[in-house]
Amino acid sequence: MVFIGLFLFVFGYRLGFLKEFGDSYPYYDSWYNLSILQKSDSGEINLADLVAPYNGHRIALQRITNILLYKITGVWDDLQLAVVSALVLAISVGFGGSWMVKNGSSTGMVGIAVVPALSLSSFDNALWGFQLTFFYLYLFIIVFVICAVSSNQYTMIGLSAMIAALFTVGSGLGVACGGLIFSVWMSWVCRFSWKDSVARMLPILAVFLTGLLIFRTGCEELGSHNTRDFMVSLSKNLIWPWCLEVAGLKAMLLALFLWMPLLWLMIFGFLKRQFLGRLHLWSVCFGILIIVQAAGLAYGRGIGGVPPQVRYLDILSWSFWAQGVGWTVLVKNYKKKWMIWLCAFWMIVTLSGFWHMQIRAWQEGGPKWKLHLTEQRNVIAGYIESKYDPQKTEIRFGECVLSDFSEPIPTKCVRWAVEKKVLPQGQLGSPAEQGRFAGIIKILLRGAWVIAILGFALTSLGGNGFRKTESV
Repeated sequence: MVFIGLFLFVFGYRLGFLKEFGDSYPYYDSWYNLSILQKSDSGEINLADLVAPYNGHRIALQRITNILLYKITGVWDDLQLAVVSALVLAISVGFGGSWMVKNGSSTGMVGIAVVPALSLSSFDNALWGFQLTFFYLYLFIIVFVICAVSSNQYTMIGLSAMIAALFTVGSGLGVACGGLIFSVWMSWVCRFSWKDSVARMLPILAVFLTGLLIFRTGCEELGSHNTRDFMVSLSKNLIWPWCLEVAGLKAMLLALFLWMPLLWLMIFGFLKRQFLGRLHLWSVCFGILIIVQAAGLAYGRGIGGVPPQVRYLDILSWSFWAQGVGWTVLVKNYKKKWMIWLCAFWMIVTLSGFWHMQIRAWQEGGPKWKLHLTEQRNVIAGYIESKYDPQKTEIRFGECVLSDFSEPIPTKCVRWAVEKKVLPQGQLGSPAEQGRFAGIIKILLRGAWVIAILGFALTSLGGNGFRKTESV
């Protein structure tokens, strides 16, 4: 019941945001999906096209989903991809959240579980169907962590999730990197024999090395910079949800405070060579994976010590799962008043920043997105009305794109969309119908808040019904 409740609550909440600000019209990178659809339409597509690099990423899973939706519905609708993003996120939170509630035997775990799902700090990820690839990454991270802290019978599922993560975004490589670090720590803490340790680590190492080869071939190089820039940027990445507000020494000190549970649990496990239940392992594993993501962003995108790009804030928000569960483990096992007060202070600091981000997303992010989309629509409409006037184009990155828009939109894709009439809602000369499943999507969007309320009720009932069934 907890899984169903969390799934419906998260799915409904995200649909509510899409109902207010979502749009079927493709935005920026979405236009590049047309080149894949063109090849799919002509039957010329192959595996190399699906795994080809795009801005340093191998977005094969997103491309496959895009092709399937186009074939099934008959239109190219960015809103459909955004709904799939909400669906994948809901499944992820359902799996991870129900696992935490089961092993934590606490309704407080439900609150911890939903926070990353409610995060709209990166509103473009929620509204932009092209960003589906991020949500696939979240799903595979959660599946890997559950398998990593469970019995050996789930090893192959965990490895499969790790491999699949390589074909989401570039930071999918961080799953293998973080998994390798966690395997070393866990082998020491659990007193595995050398034979067992090597057997656990070799497959992960193989995936990591394969990932390095994949991202060293045909993908853009990451930016390198000095140590100071890296540390400043890393500290900003680690202080979600205050990434865009705090900087300098304050950011470093805040990062140490926010991540204190993970440091405590890692050092405790290393020195005592024991762990305090599966939630201890969960907190350490999830925390390591998020820190690896933060370090990757600091190295690749943090030139000059800049904070993370807004679209990457979503993956940093999952740090709440590592930190919140870590505090739960510490409070339950130490039962000290000062520990409880420290946990309460951490909660106030984190949630105040979280709600500040959400209010800004609803008040500024969504409306700004709509204005940007309208600007793009007008530029494309003007290009079409001008009979494809070459004066409205320019060459960027070796490709002909529209010159009146800040982001490069390839003209060949616009022309193909007009000729094939693939857009829904009569846009760019397309027929007025919205695709075969437009009616279902419309019903889902209209009932978004009903779905969310039903999910909240089921989650509350399921969480209260849990009792501790095992100890580790």
